Amino acid sequence: MHTKLDKMIAYYAGSEVKIINEHHPHFLAIGEVTGGEETTAGPGLKIKRFDTQEQFFVYDTQHLRITKRK
Repeated sequence: MHTKLDKMIAYYAGSEVKIINEHHPHFLAIGEVTGGEETTAGPGLKIKRFDTQEQFFVYDTQHLRITKRK
């Protein structure tokens, strides 16, 4: 059985995304989805920013917009 996290990773993995939630600390950042993890805050996608190479999590996919699929 696939978990919510498995489905999120399958859909977004390798995609270039932009953070579109103005309240997210990485608002307007562009990066690549490098995977996902179960964290204490819940299932999250791991994003690696292109400009700073910083990695961070997004827990709500409504805060993302895919800009390029791989």
